[in-house]
Amino acid sequence: MKQLIIRDEKNIYERINKAQAKKLLTNGKCVAITPHKVKPGFPFAVHSYLYPEVMEDFDKAIKYYKHMNCNCAEVGLYPSFYKVSERKQCNIS
Repeated sequence: MKQLIIRDEKNIYERINKAQAKKLLTNGKCVAITPHKVKPGFPFAVHSYLYPEVMEDFDKAIKYYKHMNCNCAEVGLYPSFYKVSERKQCNIS
């Protein structure tokens, strides 16, 4: 897995593996998911979020996501997971 950290105007996305994503969800954190050739964030924001409040079965949700979104070589054949952190704003006074 290629280690990536992507920043946009609002968030910081750090690429994680599937086991880490599952652990974050069980701890109540939100995880971004994209096909592996698509990067999250500005300007296109084509990622989806996995929310722990509505997640019943992680493996089944990933299976459905992969079937519907990771089905061609152009966007990628498997999902990538990203930990989302809010970017801190610096106020210069």
